[in-house]
Amino acid sequence: PFINIRLIQNNDINVKSANFISEKEANEKYKHFHLKERDMVVSTSGTLGRSAIVRKEHLPLLLNTSVIRFRPKDNKSYAFMYQFLKSNYFQNKILTMASGSAQPNFGPVHLKQIKVLVPEGGILDKFNELVNPIYERIIANMSENQTLATLRDLLLPKLMSGEIRV
Repeated sequence: PFINIRLIQNNDINVKSANFISEKEANEKYKHFHLKERDMVVSTSGTLGRSAIVRKEHLPLLLNTSVIRFRPKDNKSYAFMYQFLKSNYFQNKILTMASGSAQPNFGPVHLKQIKVLVPEGGILDKFNELVNPIYERIIANMSENQTLATLRDLLLPKLMSGEIRV
């Protein structure tokens, strides 16, 4: 599936209404657009700044032009990066830098102008040590919520029709 703005909802990705292409086309024509687990995505057009962390169950997933991907060089700093992307500072920057009268847009040119204050290694390591487990729990809870919602959607019609009983 392709990720677009409407799929980023409530800090998560809802792939149920995604547009799909063949695996062959995805691997040939769009091979540079593949997302990985723990990538962060942010909407860059229309409703700016919606963000989510890509989870394993979202994959395979491809970028489209209305979404930009962030991938930390070291996988342990994703929580710090995601906190920055959710910060008022970043959100305000993209809103003020966006261009376009009918539909605001921002892209790599705008991102290069945003300054990111990164703490020194020891402080960042301590932050990651404290915050990453919290994010891992949040991600696990989101995955579990999605599984439970899928089960609900599967079982509720059967319960209502009397096909199964409790």
